[in-house]
Amino acid sequence: MHRRQAIRAISAACAGIVAHSWGAHAASLPGKLWYVDQRAAPGGDGKTWRTAFQSPRDALAAASAGDEIWVAHGTYHPHPDDATQSFTLKADVALYGGFAGGETARDQRDYAQHVTTLSGDIGNGDRTRNTHTIVMGADRAVLDGFTIAHAYGADKPRLHLTPDDILKGDMVVGGGMRNFMTSPVVRNCIFRNNFSPKGGAVYNVHKPGAEQATFTNVEFVDNEASQRGGAVSNDLGAMPVFIDCRFVGNRSQDKGGAIYNDFASTPLLFNVLVTGNEATTAGGIGNDGGSSPLLANVTIVGNKATSGLGAGLYQGTGANNNPIIVNCSIDDVYNWHEDIVAALGSHVPAGQTLPLADFLPISNLDGQVRAADLAPLPTGVGYQPRPYGAQLLKAPVVATLVQFYSRNEGVVEYRGEYTRPVVTRDAVAAKVIHVVPASASATQDGLSWATALTDLQAAIDLASVSKAAVWVKAGRYHPARRDADRIAAFTLYDGVEVYGGFAGTETDVAQRRRDAAPTVLSAKLAAGDDRYPHVVYGANQAVLDGLTIRDGNAVGFTYNGKGGGLLAYHAGKTYLPNGLKAYRAGRALESYSDPVGFTMTVRNCRFERNEALEGGAIYAFGKAVLTIVDTTFDGNRAIYGGAVLDREGVTATHRRSAFLRNAATHDGGGAYADYGSLVTFRDTRFQANAARRNGGAIYMISRASQVGATNVTVTNSELRGNTAAAGASIYDLDGGTLSVVDTHYPSGSIHQPKS
Repeated sequence: MHRRQAIRAISAACAGIVAHSWGAHAASLPGKLWYVDQRAAPGGDGKTWRTAFQSPRDALAAASAGDEIWVAHGTYHPHPDDATQSFTLKADVALYGGFAGGETARDQRDYAQHVTTLSGDIGNGDRTRNTHTIVMGADRAVLDGFTIAHAYGADKPRLHLTPDDILKGDMVVGGGMRNFMTSPVVRNCIFRNNFSPKGGAVYNVHKPGAEQATFTNVEFVDNEASQRGGAVSNDLGAMPVFIDCRFVGNRSQDKGGAIYNDFASTPLLFNVLVTGNEATTAGGIGNDGGSSPLLANVTIVGNKATSGLGAGLYQGTGANNNPIIVNCSIDDVYNWHEDIVAALGSHVPAGQTLPLADFLPISNLDGQVRAADLAPLPTGVGYQPRPYGAQLLKAPVVATLVQFYSRNEGVVEYRGEYTRPVVTRDAVAAKVIHVVPASASATQDGLSWATALTDLQAAIDLASVSKAAVWVKAGRYHPARRDADRIAAFTLYDGVEVYGGFAGTETDVAQRRRDAAPTVLSAKLAAGDDRYPHVVYGANQAVLDGLTIRDGNAVGFTYNGKGGGLLAYHAGKTYLPNGLKAYRAGRALESYSDPVGFTMTVRNCRFERNEALEGGAIYAFGKAVLTIVDTTFDGNRAIYGGAVLDREGVTATHRRSAFLRNAATHDGGGAYADYGSLVTFRDTRFQANAARRNGGAIYMISRASQVGATNVTVTNSELRGNTAAAGASIYDLDGGTLSVVDTHYPSGSIHQPKS
């Protein structure tokens, strides 16, 4: 099987996450009560309402494990003029707000009526002087019944954070609350108008082996991050639990308008609303670095990504960002590279998910999802505007998934590494294997035109073991059947060179007249309407020369949604750039730094009428090196990269080529350069290409690449008659390196971000 579905248990379970998710708290043990009221007389001992402390800081200093602190309504600052000071919670101490003052039982309070605010507003009208982080979390501490507002944390821009950077713990992050390796319980709170580089409202980092932070009936409103996570940012295996929460009107200047997850962070969301949030990418929730959240009864609608990438649920860079969604309503899903979403009973855009039942089943795995567990939840799809999370946690499928996430630390992997078939033929002593469309010869050994093979794949197989080239006579070549172990009509092997355009008499490649004798490779089967996703699956040091490649239809999942004409990387194989490692629960695992892209040459070819979700004609990934010369791309289509998409450190050189009438329903009608790719166009023509959104001819995006900015060079070329909503010729989203020299293009047709 070329596709295998697997879930790996990486290490021991997160102890007690399910119990902690329901709000278990060590403060149920008998403890003291401490009182806070800003209207009280100075010098109080905090033991009664009449002798209350004036600040929660004093009560926190006095309290011990098991104690509760009751805070009367009003506004409290960590410090009147020191922005670096915070309210630092204590382990196993509960801090409750919402009291009028005078109550004798906690259930007498009304936190909606008696608003208790922990405020960072100390800047006298200059918010940049406000408190950096208002609350510092602690293990099993409770924060209940507060509004946390007006933090402002500024730090130098650092999008390329490493785990070592994070573990230092010295960053300005989490404006409203910072939970650095701590696991508080937060209930009945509002985080409003907080600002920080990461986690405008809250920042969470996992503590290996510990419980996780829990947020119940919490609202995140109008918070902002300059980098990631307008409301919440989770790092290094964080698995916070959100129950009956709302994320509304939060913003990130980069990624994750509401929530951003990185380095294998896998939050659990139950009955949550995410709406009206905005970011450049990932307007709602963004997942990078192997982050696979669990969402049940979650509504993600009406969010905005100004780049057009991932307004709702965004799976981005890094290996295995595979969320599980149950009973959710999501209006936009974006999967980068081979990410995929597993769904049950949800309303989501078509083509972005796999059924949950197909994604998870593994025999002999305790807590596995069984058929009996997959009954639809009784609540209807999406967030319910009432406390409902506890009931959701009792639903069979959700309870099973929570147990699974707890035991496996959120590890959910969809691994589909493709292994090309092993060639078992014996080698022949020949420098050339000949192929013709049809032959009457009784002998078909491929050693001459007279005894040529008629099966192109058989010729490629023979050439791979014989170290020979393949010469293909003019005509049409279709696969005879659909083989389960192949993903393309024609599978190349390392070092194989395939030449087309022969009349059938030549003894030298130079004798070809390619235009007079076209050689067409099609993804369609010889009989019927079935076809392979890809026409050609590439290989290292392979050459395609003098061929017309057409009819690819890569509109499936993972790699079968890319490169309808040519797939130019090791399909399904994990790759992380520059020695980066995969992470689970804050621990580094494997390094996947070996390039997975192929080094190939394409000459004198035509790619026409191929389709894919990404890279209609060609998709290259993972430091692939492509040299494309005297080649035409005509009438190819995709969502991103109508003709070509190069992603993650690809080096692609186009010379004397043409991009004609290609189209993208989103971005990059002709070509799409992504994540640190180095793409050069010399003596190349772009004409009549179209993108419905941006980059009619060329679209480029860097995404804070770990391999440097995307670099596009266009020299001595022509860009005419291309169309797009913006950047008809070239659209640079986020400040890559663009050089346009001695090239003709309409005035105003190149879009670059303002510096």
